[in-house]
Amino acid sequence: MVWVVFAIVIVTGFVGTIYWKNRIFNKLLKLMQEQKFEEFFKYLDSFSTKMMYAPFNREYMRLNAFFLMGDEKKIRKQFDVMFTKGMSKKQNLDISMKAFYFYLDDNNKLKVREMLDRIQKCGNDEFYTQCKIMADVLMEKSVAYIDDMEQQVKQCDGVDRGMFQYLLGVQYLNKNDHKNAMQHLRCAQNDLKGSPYELKIKQLMKENAK
Repeated sequence: MVWVVFAIVIVTGFVGTIYWKNRIFNKLLKLMQEQKFEEFFKYLDSFSTKMMYAPFNREYMRLNAFFLMGDEKKIRKQFDVMFTKGMSKKQNLDISMKAFYFYLDDNNKLKVREMLDRIQKCGNDEFYTQCKIMADVLMEKSVAYIDDMEQQVKQCDGVDRGMFQYLLGVQYLNKNDHKNAMQHLRCAQNDLKGSPYELKIKQLMKENAK
């Protein structure tokens, strides 16, 4: 009988914890979606949120809020804060990838290389290779992947095809081959419609229009 009561207490406590975590998360999400950032940060730093969520998870929510605010200065500072926190390999890879794309967009070569090192140390060769190619093409002006990507682009569709088309377009621009560059960028624009890359491609085509 004692063990039954004990089991009931454990289950009740577990269900209660899930309920409160979900309630806190839903409130934070609602505040973020409504862009009530002052209330969001206050609730994020409240005692109840600290009791239910680990430091990494709270700081990750804070980072997402800064992204939604478009505050690049706070985003940079938050990445620095998060890299001082204890985290699992999976969390490390997640935040390193997020930082990589932010710094790539910011054209910060030093930070991009730092993030590449972090991603490589996480042991995910596939993600590291993808990021290394992106950095080589977009920052180092490489044209080394053209032949391989011309083959790969024929074997995929949708977003994957769009990304190959985009990277091919950039490489042909790096190579001063305007005709092939515009051809691939137009295809990329169609496949990546509605994504953040659509605006990048439009700007790239506008800057290189003849």
